[in-house]
Amino acid sequence: GRPGRAAPTAASDTPLRRKMLSLFPADAASSPWPQRLLSVRRPAATALVWQLVPSRTCPFLFDPASSPYQLPAVRAVPATAEDRDRRSTERKKKTLLNAVRDVRSRYPRCLILTRVGEFYETYGLDAVLLVEHCGLNPMAGKAKAGCPVHNIQATLDALTAQGFHVAIFEEVGAPDPTTPNNKLKRRKVTQIVSPAGPVYYHELVLSDRTDSGGGPATHLGIVRREAGLTLVEVSLAARTARVSERLTPEAAKCAVANLATNLAWPILYVPQDGQERRRGRTLPFLPPHTDETAPTATVKWMNSMIVPQASDTDMDDEATCAAHAIVRSVLNLMEDDHDDDDTLPSVDPSEFALVRASSS
Repeated sequence: GRPGRAAPTAASDTPLRRKMLSLFPADAASSPWPQRLLSVRRPAATALVWQLVPSRTCPFLFDPASSPYQLPAVRAVPATAEDRDRRSTERKKKTLLNAVRDVRSRYPRCLILTRVGEFYETYGLDAVLLVEHCGLNPMAGKAKAGCPVHNIQATLDALTAQGFHVAIFEEVGAPDPTTPNNKLKRRKVTQIVSPAGPVYYHELVLSDRTDSGGGPATHLGIVRREAGLTLVEVSLAARTARVSERLTPEAAKCAVANLATNLAWPILYVPQDGQERRRGRTLPFLPPHTDETAPTATVKWMNSMIVPQASDTDMDDEATCAAHAIVRSVLNLMEDDHDDDDTLPSVDPSEFALVRASSS
């Protein structure tokens, strides 16, 4: 039979490609989004592109009124003064979409996943990329897409595998009384998930990592660096050191809460060089109602010099340096606690396998 005609893609000079290029201003060369959009191939994703509209006020290029059944013109119709005034007024209202737009303005190189009830949603350009890379379907055919709460980690894994950084805009409380009808819930960015730190900790979303108690204790070390906090979970039983890098204090707090049932206290904290310990100061990653100065000593401050720079060692990277230092500190702490017990076997840090954070 006659070979079928290849479906048009954004790679050739097609109306689809011209539509994509029309969405971005000439000064968007430094933005990652034009090239990301031009790489879209999945039919369900390319179909959404026609609903996107050029906009300097909506970084998602999202028009809530756009119909999934009508293809807008490739070239945008210039906005009238009345249109601009109306959009300016709309932009100032306290709505969910405006809140998400504000998040994107703060994190311009991140996809934004917004918690809405039992789903995480994306809009406009972000929805196109979610449909393309995560195999999800649009919501009601519009340029909106999302995933159920219990699928958030799998969705993040698919995005970080493609090199995306994702800001999670999470529900954190009751509705804001200053919003219309008191219906808009309070939200905040709880974590930036990235290829270097792909695990999302907030509210113990990773249920497979929640321990019901009674298992071997986990020793936890936290190293503060310019790029964020590095967590090292040490299992003496499994001889592993699991490393999560570049976490925010909120993400680290969730991780500590996740491990709290079987956590071996104290947490070993390695401050950034120059950070001073102040009496009465509570570190932001500690569980609620926990005071590091209490007699039970929930945190043991370590010398910042115990974690060397990778460039000063034969180790591969900063994560390896942090893991090695925390493992050695845990072993030293164990030896000090059992100084009179000659029956304990000697353990060397080299026996521990480095495990980088992932969803597995």
